[in-house]
Amino acid sequence: MRLIDADALKEEIRREVGENRIGVFVAKRIFKLIDNAPTVEPKQGEWIPVSERLPIDRDWYLGVFREPDTGFIGVPYICDYVGKVTKGTTKEGWILRGFTDIENANDYTKSLECVAWQPLPEPYKKGGAE
Repeated sequence: MRLIDADALKEEIRREVGENRIGVFVAKRIFKLIDNAPTVEPKQGEWIPVSERLPIDRDWYLGVFREPDTGFIGVPYICDYVGKVTKGTTKEGWILRGFTDIENANDYTKSLECVAWQPLPEPYKKGGAE
């Protein structure tokens, strides 16, 4: 199975179809199929390469980042994906908590490139499996 960004696909179809009446009719049928398709949520502890997809929602994640000059991949960071570049993100739109979200974030941490990500594990709950 190949994962795709269904919303981006729908937008591309809208652009290509334009005002064509037959195209609009076909596009609506395709959109219905897309909207009724099940979504796949990543399993806890499963790394998702950014080459496959990025997070849909802004939330907390574990991210593995590579140094662009050496290719070294370090330990995971707690981060969230903003999806746009700001002064507190990497050039790909990730906020590395405690590193890029501070006033004196350095160029090194802002230059890191995300390789893979995964949702954070569920928080500890007393009375669970101990």
